[in-house]
Amino acid sequence: MNLAILRDTISDMVTDLLFYDRKEDIELPKGAIEKAIKDEIISIDYIVDMFRKELERNLKDNK
Repeated sequence: MNLAILRDTISDMVTDLLFYDRKEDIELPKGAIEKAIKDEIISIDYIVDMFRKELERNLKDNK
C-alpha cells in the first residue's frame, strides 16, 4: 500500500466533508461544521471518533 496515496485520499475526504459536499447541502451548509467546532457544539475529537467508529463498522462488515 502506498501511504502517500492513502494520506491524499483522506485529505480529499476532509475537503469534501468541509467544502465540496456542503456547497448545495441545505441541512449542513458550508461553514456549519467549522462554526459548530468554534462554538464548542462539537469537537474535532468527536468527529474523529465518529469517523473511527464508522471505519471500524465498515471493516467489520466487509470481513
